[in-house]
Amino acid sequence: MKIVCWNMEAKRRSWETLVNMADVDVALLQEASRVPDDLRHRVDVDHRLWDDRRLWPGSHTAAPSVVARVSDRVLASFIATGPMGGPFSRDFYTSEWGTLGAAIVSPINEDESLIVISMAPYSNAFTHESGSPSRREPIGSVHRLISDLSRLVGRRSRVIAAGDWVIYPGWSAHPTAIWNKREALHFQTAFDRMQALGFRHIVPEGRRSERKDVVTFRCIGETPAQAWAQADYVFATENIADRVTVRALNEPDEWGPSDHCRLVIDLD
Repeated sequence: MKIVCWNMEAKRRSWETLVNMADVDVALLQEASRVPDDLRHRVDVDHRLWDDRRLWPGSHTAAPSVVARVSDRVLASFIATGPMGGPFSRDFYTSEWGTLGAAIVSPINEDESLIVISMAPYSNAFTHESGSPSRREPIGSVHRLISDLSRLVGRRSRVIAAGDWVIYPGWSAHPTAIWNKREALHFQTAFDRMQALGFRHIVPEGRRSERKDVVTFRCIGETPAQAWAQADYVFATENIADRVTVRALNEPDEWGPSDHCRLVIDLD
């Protein structure tokens, strides 16, 4: 099974690029605009993720994280999401609208199902009481989505979870040492929690920055050739991790129309 993970930057051109990729079965998409009408016959996606936005007070984006089926080689059963439910609910709910999309997928001719999760946090504003109201912080949203997806990970679940975490290893935009340390610890706690749930971080192959990070994101004003940051990550539960490989399409001539490159995930 071939899976693509991609922050589409809410662009129509990203949908066009996706449906024209060869041999892709499933896409884990972030910042996904609605599927263009003329491409809907080529994409199977849970349109409730856009329609249900009205149920979420205060949601500020129309581009959620979604799972899309893009080939006839697999079956997909989309997992409905809703606002935070009661403590004993068995329905899947998320803390913030649009941060998670999930589905159960399986090859047509094989009896091996897989849960796939597309994930991207929000950058939440600090409160006025914090003393930093001009800043935004994604780590709280990262931890909320980890808590949410944990309910999909049972003892025997086979899960691939991937997306744009909006946090970066090994660097900080803050000039003060205490903020640099804080961000490094935040990053590590998120990875520690995924490991505690039984996930392994699958490091992609591809072009690396001087910091040795795999390049997946270009900042505003940069060309793909100038990109140096890593913001996108792939995790697989240990029971399938040895069968998973990831490649970042991060060379300038293969980058694509978004500010994020595509990650191609192969499950043997």
